[in-house]
Amino acid sequence: PGHRLDLYIVPNEWRELPSGGGLLQDLGAGLMSRDVTVRDPAQRLDDLGGALFVRVDAPERAALYANRQGGFRVFCTACGANAVPTFQGALSAWRASGAGDAICPECGAHHAIDGWHTTPAIAFGRGALVLVDVQKATISESAHQVLESLLGTFSIVGSRR
Repeated sequence: PGHRLDLYIVPNEWRELPSGGGLLQDLGAGLMSRDVTVRDPAQRLDDLGGALFVRVDAPERAALYANRQGGFRVFCTACGANAVPTFQGALSAWRASGAGDAICPECGAHHAIDGWHTTPAIAFGRGALVLVDVQKATISESAHQVLESLLGTFSIVGSRR
């Protein structure tokens, strides 16, 4: 991974994002009176972490959004046990069939594929808004409110490239 950071804005309800440019137009209208693509790097989108531009990621099937720095730690939300091997098995099953529920080997708690605690954060979804080449890993409160009105609740996942 390089020094550039992208932020994935992933709806929490696994729903598909609206197709076409409508979502980006609505985002631009909610935040500012201009397009959400910046042609001059000196004019970054401050409300959106100082992003250079925004794009929509719309994979054919649900995707895992995570950092690209070599992994993450996984813990049971019930007992806090390290669950990396269990999660890896569940993730492989999810990628193969779309089903990836698993049981914590320590306490027996049942977790859906997106029900584990991870560090750093990950998110599963049917798509994401990608804030490309941000300057900071946070968005403004006004941007958060606009995004929530468009997407519902969401997670933010950082990814180096």
